[in-house]
Amino acid sequence: MMHKPPEFTLVDNRVAIFIDGQNYFNAIRHRGLKIDLNKLVQALAAPYGRPVYKLYVTGVLPATDGFVKGRRFLDALRYQEWIVKEYVLRERGWGWTEKGVDVCIATKLVKGAVGNLYDVAILLSGDQDFVPALEEVRQEGKRVVVVQFQDFVSCELAAAADEVVLLDSLNLGALVYESAA
Repeated sequence: MMHKPPEFTLVDNRVAIFIDGQNYFNAIRHRGLKIDLNKLVQALAAPYGRPVYKLYVTGVLPATDGFVKGRRFLDALRYQEWIVKEYVLRERGWGWTEKGVDVCIATKLVKGAVGNLYDVAILLSGDQDFVPALEEVRQEGKRVVVVQFQDFVSCELAAAADEVVLLDSLNLGALVYESAA
């Protein structure tokens, strides 16, 4: 008589990752960290399914002499199959500001949910501006997970998500860049 192997559930959800680059960068810089985004994505997606879409949207300083600060990092992400969107920062009297980043992410979140391109959306940001987009995504029956450090996530954004994963609670040491010897 043959015994049936024990049943187990394999999470096979399609996971989409949306990263607000400036929000993420400011949070990790504040802590002096250099985290490998691909390792982070794998760690974040694992409990929910498999990553099928990775979007990184950020503001960049205007090019000087053909050089954009952060170009090597952004090109490395593209090489690693990330979709990278850049918006040129604008100088204001008090400093630099980004325009278009949040709208781009919100549009991709909603469009992907309506088009059934993913089952779970992981948003790495703490910005309250995403609340209406998260509400729309959840109305489409998609799960929304917000990821950020506790002191960088707004209460309103946390309330709009199905779940909040605090980066403070992860073993970030396992996710730092390995130095090339």
